[in-house]
Amino acid sequence: MLAGVPAVAVILKHSIAKPPPMPADLSIMSLQPEARGGKIWLGKSWVGQREGLTVVYLKGSPFEMGYADGVLMQTKMRMMQCSLSRKRFGVQVRALGS
Repeated sequence: MLAGVPAVAVILKHSIAKPPPMPADLSIMSLQPEARGGKIWLGKSWVGQREGLTVVYLKGSPFEMGYADGVLMQTKMRMMQCSLSRKRFGVQVRALGS
């Protein structure tokens, strides 16, 4: 029974994902979203509306695209969270950070 403990430890050590290293360029984190031309921009990425649909255009490194997506879609994600909570539980819930 005890002989299996080291094997489990080895398996766990190699199967748990490690977060990727932070990129050298974190300049996108210092930017603020700005409205231009009917779109909200953050760096080279933007979000806007087209024929009633939300359109998200992401450009840059994987880190920059992920960060921009989170910042640009934050309000929409909070609205969806509240809407789903209201439908699921029948109560109005305040989204985190609002």
